[in-house]
Amino acid sequence: MSDAHITALLDEKPKSFKTGSMLYDPNEDKDVDVGNVEVQIKRDPTDGNNYRLHLGGKRVFQWFKEKWQSLKQTVKRGFGIRP
Repeated sequence: MSDAHITALLDEKPKSFKTGSMLYDPNEDKDVDVGNVEVQIKRDPTDGNNYRLHLGGKRVFQWFKEKWQSLKQTVKRGFGIRP
């Protein structure tokens, strides 16, 4: 994410990325499309000196995890693999 994007988010108001915007997911070692997803930086409720990035109202790591699970299910259905 660029410095300009981060600066714009520091007002703690929700913003949305344009279609085709990508963020790097370090857990999966790849870029993920975050277009049309609400993005917001919020103060950490347990430590007011820290901030947390939220995508679609969820903490960033939870959002990436759910997207990954959804992708795996889509691929399984596409190949006719049962869970």
